[in-house]
Amino acid sequence: MHHQKEYIKKSKNRITNPCIFLVITAALMLCFTVTASSEINKDDDAFGIQFKQNINVTGQKICMGDIVEITGDEGFANRIREINLGPAPGLGKDKIFSGDRIASIFKTGQLLPENYNMIIPDQIVVSRKYQEISKQKLEELYQDYVIKTAGRARLEISEFSIRGEERFPVGSLHLELSEPLNKRIAGRIRIKVKVYVDENESGHVYVTGWIDRYEDVVCAKQFISKNNILTEEDLVLKSINVTRVNTNLVTRIEDAVGMKLRQKLTPGSYLRENILEEPPLVEKGDRVKLVAESGLLSIITIGIAKADGVKGDQIKVENISSGKIVVGRVLEPGVVSVLF
Repeated sequence: MHHQKEYIKKSKNRITNPCIFLVITAALMLCFTVTASSEINKDDDAFGIQFKQNINVTGQKICMGDIVEITGDEGFANRIREINLGPAPGLGKDKIFSGDRIASIFKTGQLLPENYNMIIPDQIVVSRKYQEISKQKLEELYQDYVIKTAGRARLEISEFSIRGEERFPVGSLHLELSEPLNKRIAGRIRIKVKVYVDENESGHVYVTGWIDRYEDVVCAKQFISKNNILTEEDLVLKSINVTRVNTNLVTRIEDAVGMKLRQKLTPGSYLRENILEEPPLVEKGDRVKLVAESGLLSIITIGIAKADGVKGDQIKVENISSGKIVVGRVLEPGVVSVLF
């Protein structure tokens, strides 16, 4: 238990000017009714001060009003309450004022009437309140964000962790998430959470998790040889973990049907865009129609394709009638338009 000391304010400086002395004396008589101790008699208008031993503050500074309870003349009491005792301790920490220091402040500032008795504890402990953000709250915030951002994909979240500040000032709390660097929600995803208290930014934390992402992708239903033209019967949609897979997966069967395979596929293998190509409408050695048009004039003859070609490709064709090699553009299966 802290000991208390009784402090009696005594003036060391004598006032020699009688007029000033009379003015100050009159002012003190109007402002104070001096009591024998700091206990307050609620039945009269007596001025009184009572000190607290343990105080919790929420702001960034400590004022005299945080450590004392004052009754009596309200105007004068407010001036005492507003005395700044310095910065508050850090969040969750303590700051100790000795009774001698508090007494010295009153004495130096000549704040009280002569011979006013104060009972001040040997020490006054000021603690700074704080609030924490629970791991559960941050984890729920993280989950809601990644699920919303991922769209229709199914996610599994694990290895959740938090790094950053743990204590924040007391007040109305608001959390704001920043965009993750990895826009594709898969793998190791770290998100910065800004913390606002009473609309003031008060710090931040980082929340991180490992995300397994599952999507429906097109897979081979059976063994398919290289250069085969894919049909709907060759393919099936399956949900797979795409976290560590390249992003150029085929996700719609209709996008693969009719395409030519550039490599063989085993049952269950997923399709990537880079293993598909459009099948040629014209293959090397095919007999094709050579179409030459100019205004109303149209000439059709037969030629032999000298290369494969998909729609829009330019290929060389040998004109059977003349034996000349011409260049044409593939229009459709077996038809090439001669370029003039």
